[in-house]
Amino acid sequence: MFRRAALAAVLAALVAATASAAGPPPVDDCVPAKERASAVRFRAPDGTRLVGVLLGRGRTGIALGHESNANLCTWLPFARVLAANGYRVLAFDHRGHGESELYPKAFYRLDRDFLGAVGQLRARGSTRFILMGASMGGTAALTASPQIGGSLQAVVD
Repeated sequence: MFRRAALAAVLAALVAATASAAGPPPVDDCVPAKERASAVRFRAPDGTRLVGVLLGRGRTGIALGHESNANLCTWLPFARVLAANGYRVLAFDHRGHGESELYPKAFYRLDRDFLGAVGQLRARGSTRFILMGASMGGTAALTASPQIGGSLQAVVD
């Protein structure tokens, strides 16, 4: 009897964990309710779990990386402008910021966050890419740019 109850409790916990992971990830309060459904989880090439908000449509995807001591909220107003002008935009939290995972072994490899963002944009249909970053995000965009290849259209620092 005890084993059945324990098994039932474990199964219930697994179902609850799966159900909560299936929905959009948590994002900062700056993201209004109507855009929370656009929140996405993705991974950098080193496995770091990142969170962002994906807006708009278009074959050109723009990845927006924020400055230090900030999060995706700093880019969200401009992300809306870009999305309204025909771009697919991913404003994301760099590793160790906002809702993204801290990966201590590679904390300063923020270029990998941009590579993960481009992978997410590519998976959503983008074929050309623009990297935009402010401060540390700009440095990360510049560092990631040679790794994107011929589909990179521009880097804005």
